[in-house]
Amino acid sequence: MQIKAINILLASCLLSACGGSDSDDTQTLPQPQLLSNISPTAAFSQIDDIYERGEFIIDASGSSDSDGSISSYNWSLDLGDYTGKSISLTENGVNSNLVVGEIEEDVTVSVNLTVTDNDGATDKYTNTITIQELDIEKLPPIPVSPRLGLEGTDSDRDGVRDDVEIKIYNLYPLSKDNREISRKAAQIFQNVLVTGDSQDDLDDGEAAEELSKLASCYIDHTSLNGREEVAKIRSILIDTPERMAAYENFLMSRNGTVQRTLEANIEECRLPQN
Repeated sequence: MQIKAINILLASCLLSACGGSDSDDTQTLPQPQLLSNISPTAAFSQIDDIYERGEFIIDASGSSDSDGSISSYNWSLDLGDYTGKSISLTENGVNSNLVVGEIEEDVTVSVNLTVTDNDGATDKYTNTITIQELDIEKLPPIPVSPRLGLEGTDSDRDGVRDDVEIKIYNLYPLSKDNREISRKAAQIFQNVLVTGDSQDDLDDGEAAEELSKLASCYIDHTSLNGREEVAKIRSILIDTPERMAAYENFLMSRNGTVQRTLEANIEECRLPQN
């Protein structure tokens, strides 16, 4: 009887897990929390002075990602109301190159940078900049009486009348090279007028030599038609009877001489704006 009682007790113990209860006592371990990705920060260097005929590097190495790394830099340029073709932005990874050619007036553009981190998050930074036109402010004021006298008004005393400087700028607003060569042509024709008026033989020879280089200046150093441009500048300079008379006197003094076209280097052909 004792053996039977012990067997019953063992069976009962096994069925009840030796004193355990029916409830589940298994402990659940806490799960690690997943941290959310922090977006990167886009930034690039500021350039204080941006102007025409220049190339500028914009540096985005100041961009950052606190919990990872930046995987890409995407640049774009918003030209606003500008419709020309002289402003462009070239992407080069962390840097971009802003290239500006000739412009007729100040232009406001926006440079945009979007960075993407290694988890795909993005951030965008935009900076609006004004590109400066450099040459208009150098022009003289419009003279009150541009047709008065042989030499007219030359406020900066560079040998080119003020009204002629303004007309040359308007002819070639997008080409500083063409303007400088045309300014030189205007200076030469002005010397011709002064020489014709004074009828000085020595000055006559010097003026004739300079005049013979004009076609070469245009042909060799521009894409313009040399003969047409020389005629255009001559017509701008010789615009009154007094100036025409001085020019005819010069031609008469050269009567019988052979007019040759002489080669000229670029420095002989340029007259920069003061």
